[in-house]
Amino acid sequence: MKESYSTRIMFLSTDEQVSKLMELGREEADPAALVKHQLDAPLDFDLSSVRLTKTQQKRAGDSITQATRSSINTFRDLFTNPEAPLELLKLSQKFFKQRVASELNASPRQRVFYLFYLLSIAVARIRWGVNISKLTEGEQLHAINSMIKRSWVDREIRELFAGAAPWHSVSGPCRRDSAL
Repeated sequence: MKESYSTRIMFLSTDEQVSKLMELGREEADPAALVKHQLDAPLDFDLSSVRLTKTQQKRAGDSITQATRSSINTFRDLFTNPEAPLELLKLSQKFFKQRVASELNASPRQRVFYLFYLLSIAVARIRWGVNISKLTEGEQLHAINSMIKRSWVDREIRELFAGAAPWHSVSGPCRRDSAL
C-alpha cells in the first residue's frame, strides 16, 4: 500500500512541527494566538507575496535582503527595531491592507490583520515621523484606541502603540509621504 503525502509529511516531521500543525486549526479562531504567530512570522515569506509593480518588487526585495542582514527577520523584529526600515514598514502596511481585504468581514483573522496594518502605520509615524496611510491622524488614533481595548491585544503590542499617541507633539506634525 502506498503511503499518502500527508502521512509521509507527518512521519518526517519533528514532534514540535507536528504539534504546530495540530494547533493551526485552533489558531484560526484565537486572535491572541494569531497575533503571536504573526509577530513571529518571517518577513521575507509574507512580504514577498505583496502585489507590486516590477520596480516596487526590486526595491522591496532589496529592502528585505538588507533587513535580513540587520537581523530583522520577523514582524516582531521589524516593529521593535528602533531603526525599522521605512520601506519595509510601507511594504508591511500594504501586505496587511491586502490581507484585511481578502478576509471575511469581522473574522478573527481580519481583525488581527487590521491590528498589524495599524501597527505598521504607527511604527512608521513613531520612528520616521511619516504618515504612510490615507487615514487621517484622528482616524488612526481612534482605530488604535479601539484596538488596544481588545482583550487579545497583548502588552507588547500595547506598548508599541503607546508611542503613537504623542507622535504629533514629539516630532511636530507628521509630513505625508506616499500614502498607500
